[in-house]
Amino acid sequence: MKRIALVALFLASAQLNAQIYDNRRSKEPSFWISGGAAAFSADGINDGGTRSAWDFSGTTVQYRGALEKTISNQTAVGVSVSYMNMPFTYVGSALGPNSCGSCDAHMQFYNAALTLHVGGGNGFHQVLEASAGVNHYRDFKRDVDGQALAPLEGNIDPAFTFGYGFGFNFSRAHEVFIIQDYGIALHERDGLQNNQSNTLTMRTTRVGYRMGFGTRAPIRR
Repeated sequence: MKRIALVALFLASAQLNAQIYDNRRSKEPSFWISGGAAAFSADGINDGGTRSAWDFSGTTVQYRGALEKTISNQTAVGVSVSYMNMPFTYVGSALGPNSCGSCDAHMQFYNAALTLHVGGGNGFHQVLEASAGVNHYRDFKRDVDGQALAPLEGNIDPAFTFGYGFGFNFSRAHEVFIIQDYGIALHERDGLQNNQSNTLTMRTTRVGYRMGFGTRAPIRR
C-alpha cells in the first residue's frame, strides 16, 4: 500500500509540475514589437549595369523595427524593416549627367525581411536571430549639388543575416537587447568581370527595446 501511495503521489506531483510549467509557458506574450538603432558598416558593391562601384566605408546609424508572433516557448517569427540615409563614395564614369569619376553621395537604403528570434526568459539570457529578405537601394544623389546618379530606378538585392547577442527581461513583456549581426547581400553579376565581387558584406551592432502583447494560449495535452 505504501508503494502504491508513493507512486500515486509521484504521478500527482509530476502532473502538477507539468501544469505549472505549461501555465508559465502560457504567460509568454503572443506578439512582440521591437525598435532600435544600430551601428552599420559594410564594404561595397560593384554594379555592372552602371559600370560603377558604391563604397560604403565607414559606419552609419541604421534604424530598425520588427513585429513578431510567438510560435513556441521563447521562439517567434515575424517581419522587420530597416532604414538608413546611407553616405557612400560613388566611383563611376566622369561622362554623362548621372555619373561621376569619384564623388561623395547619399542613397536611401532599406531592408525588409522575414525574421526568426530565439531566446527569452526571466533576467539575463542569450539571443539568436536570423533573417532573409531584400535590400533596396534608391535615390542616389551627389552631395555637392544633389544631382541624381545612376541607377535612377534603384536596385534590389536578396539579403541574409545571422545575429547573436544578449537580452535582459525586466518582466515577461519588456526586454532590452544588444545583438551583433553578420550578413550578406547578393548583387547581380551582369556586366562584371570575373575578378569583381558581387557580394556585399554587412555588419551591425544594434541595441533596442522589445515589448510583448497578449498572452499565448496554454499548450493542451
